[in-house]
Amino acid sequence: MAARYYTLEEANGRLPWLRQNLQEQLSLQQQLLEAREAHRQLRRHSRRNGSATDEEALAEKQGQSERALRRFERLAQQVEQEGIVVRDLARGLVDFPALREGREVCLCWTLDEPEIAFWHEVDAGYAGRQPLV
Repeated sequence: MAARYYTLEEANGRLPWLRQNLQEQLSLQQQLLEAREAHRQLRRHSRRNGSATDEEALAEKQGQSERALRRFERLAQQVEQEGIVVRDLARGLVDFPALREGREVCLCWTLDEPEIAFWHEVDAGYAGRQPLV
């Protein structure tokens, strides 16, 4: 059982905030991937010449990565605290727990959709999406 159930209106009302949150998470995720690669290359270069400049650059990249990771975790936690379930961040696929005809279901939305137009049974997942109409 979900801690909270959303009506369609409540869930649609959260979409502007959620869209911004997910887009920032995706951006941070990309930054982390790029920073990891840059860090790897700097470490490889540093092993060859051992310069202090390389060590400073490594420390700076590490700090940037740690800040991005902390921000990413805070954003993900905010979504979780709202009772919204991120199923696939890359696709922007999320579920809002809801009640339909007295049973627990999920209002299903993806980042590229303007509003929530689908639902599915709790155990059906994305493949079981059905139109709300």
